[in-house]
Amino acid sequence: TDGSASDSYLLQRSFGISSTNNVTVYSVGVGANASVAELSISANGGVDTTTRVLSTSNYVELPAVILNLTDAIFSSSLIEGQESNGTNQRTLENANFGFSGHSDKTYLKVKT
Repeated sequence: TDGSASDSYLLQRSFGISSTNNVTVYSVGVGANASVAELSISANGGVDTTTRVLSTSNYVELPAVILNLTDAIFSSSLIEGQESNGTNQRTLENANFGFSGHSDKTYLKVKT
């Protein structure tokens, strides 16, 4: 993200759903206006740590950040559908890998 969420009240709930479903979230902020607190909530459920929160000063540097993130994910575990070919290289024959900045507000309803 490059700013603050317009629906920041849903961030904690979104983290809870991801966590319950064993989904590890990484947050990437671009520029000085990216909210580190919101990125921390998205990735960790709170503002006490910036684990899995990355940032860059501009969009030109974003591909390098994504490449480093991809390398970190690959080196930490074998992704479902991923195969090791006997070297340090890995293939993504049936892996699911992607980025999304969309939340379905109908799914993330806040109880009042």
